[in-house]
Amino acid sequence: MTKIKNDLLDPEVIKDPHSYFRQLRNEDPVHWNERWKGWIITKYSDCQTLMQDPRISANRLNERVLNKMNDEGRYVAEVMKNWMVLNDPPDHTRIRRVLQKAFSPRAVEAMREATQNIVNQAIEEIVDKDKVDIVSEFAFSVPSNVLSVMLGLPKEDFDKVKQWTHDLNTLVFIDLSEGDRHKKAYLAVKEMSNYFEDKFKERRANPGNDLLTALIDANEDGILTDEELIAQCILLFQGGHETTTALISSAILHLLKNPDQMQKLKENPSLINNAVEEFIRFDGPAKGNVRLALEDIEIRDKVIKKGDRMIISNASANRDEDIFENPDIFDITRNPNPHLGFGHGSHYCLGNQLARLEARIAINSFVQRIEEVKLADRELNYHPTAVARLLKSLNIEIGN
Repeated sequence: MTKIKNDLLDPEVIKDPHSYFRQLRNEDPVHWNERWKGWIITKYSDCQTLMQDPRISANRLNERVLNKMNDEGRYVAEVMKNWMVLNDPPDHTRIRRVLQKAFSPRAVEAMREATQNIVNQAIEEIVDKDKVDIVSEFAFSVPSNVLSVMLGLPKEDFDKVKQWTHDLNTLVFIDLSEGDRHKKAYLAVKEMSNYFEDKFKERRANPGNDLLTALIDANEDGILTDEELIAQCILLFQGGHETTTALISSAILHLLKNPDQMQKLKENPSLINNAVEEFIRFDGPAKGNVRLALEDIEIRDKVIKKGDRMIISNASANRDEDIFENPDIFDITRNPNPHLGFGHGSHYCLGNQLARLEARIAINSFVQRIEEVKLADRELNYHPTAVARLLKSLNIEIGN
């Protein structure tokens, strides 16, 4: 029996988290990680139950944590404390109520044509190249540009918003390869806060047909403060940019590694809705969510003590043999597919429909448009983070 690794950022765990999670599910599904000083929850039933358990908290930025941060990290954390995803009820409910009004299915569907245009432009920029990095040259541009259009931001601002989001995520995703991540995130959040403060002033003076105006309208009763509104805009980019980039990149990777699945999708584009659910299940961008126990919780003969932190692993749950038949097989026709890639319960990802729309259009357009393509990378490199699955690059060769 192989000893369970204690380092969540061990190169082998980063490279292949699914083998690591399989070992935990089989040998110690409620596992205390001594180095991280927290629990790792890996079985589907336990993850699903805990995701809706009122005894756990999404608010991990308590004073004890803040006091360990330098001034730059604390500034970022003070903004993040207003994020919907880091709040528990009743604040989580209050913030989500406003965002739901502005982030309706109708508003997302209205982005279909703009999303297709953004994807078409991204494909035009790579189609005649011999070698392309899918992450930086294709997938990276789609979600941020879609959100920018949705919010009504001017096109000349798109690139700086993308850079701010990337710099912030080096801290949020605990990317240890970025030594100056605290400073980068501090500067990014400071500039984004000032930027969105100005944009809200502009929209209040001159309303438009965009998400910024919709947020103002949805908040007509003053449910959220201006600081909270600005924080949610930063959250939209933080949560919707890097993760959707990762989803699109990972999907193309696994289609290239499974040419029979690529051919199925090429011959039958209507499979894309089903395929995206499998992309999310099989190797999606979320490895786990960090939570804190508000009181003692007994689970599988273990006691998670009040104040203990845990990673509730979506990625492990989505490969649980008790739920999914042949979970390590990539099958775009898999049905049913009750994955937990977007979470479960009150914290179910509010942006899930937008992420699905972007992924469906980007991946299907790529598959249908690019005729001859093969994987150029022999070794794949992922950002060293415990909670997200983010490819650094994905080089492909295109036959022209």
